[in-house]
Amino acid sequence: LNRCIAYYQKSDDPRNLVRAYLNKGKFLLEHRHQHEQASTWLKLAEEALPKAHDVRLSYQTYEALATLNYYSGNDSLAMEYSYKTLACAEQSGNHHQMTYACNHLVVLYMARHEPDSVRKYSNHSMSLLSQMPPKDRAFAFTNLGTIYMINHELDSAKSYFERAQTEYPLPFINQWLAEISYQRGDRTQADTLWAKAMRTTDLRDRVEAYQSMVGKKYDGGDYRGTADAAIRLLELKDSLVQQMKTAEVQEIQLK
Repeated sequence: LNRCIAYYQKSDDPRNLVRAYLNKGKFLLEHRHQHEQASTWLKLAEEALPKAHDVRLSYQTYEALATLNYYSGNDSLAMEYSYKTLACAEQSGNHHQMTYACNHLVVLYMARHEPDSVRKYSNHSMSLLSQMPPKDRAFAFTNLGTIYMINHELDSAKSYFERAQTEYPLPFINQWLAEISYQRGDRTQADTLWAKAMRTTDLRDRVEAYQSMVGKKYDGGDYRGTADAAIRLLELKDSLVQQMKTAEVQEIQLK
């Protein structure tokens, strides 16, 4: 990325210069969690946007800046960039991006305890889903369910997760429904749903389901259940590491 930045700073290619700045900022934000350093490169990307004339890059830059400010506790700037993100999505007519931008605003208005605005952008997000494929609708409903789950609004969360399942059954949705059942004291139903969540060939999804089970059973005082799930979780993690090593060996041979 540093080589790309050095090259495009000298050449007349504003779009790729924005991309280079943006990718470095996102790398520092998402993988290194270095917020101050990330802000430097993301602001450089923002400053270079007018010459790039690319609404997609504008969307990506504003979204990254909204996320950065949200993580840094600067809700006012996060809100400002979220609105810019939504404006770019509307300009391009991209329903996926509009949905995610609305979800950003739902999160921010929840933090401000402004239910009318939460409802407004939730409804706006819902109005866009009819034009998206079923699987994408399922992910969008799951995102909204997760937002309400984090805010401890379990009825709303459950409603969105169930709508997601109706659209396109995804194993990890059962994990969230299991957590809701467990929090409500229906442990038998929770175990059934966790078992469904684990019926997937994706080891990462199975690891997440077991991590969910371990956390909830420990919080609920079920230490035998916690221990059993934790042992299985360690076995799965070992399998995941071995799978990654196998993939790495195959890649080396291909090269």
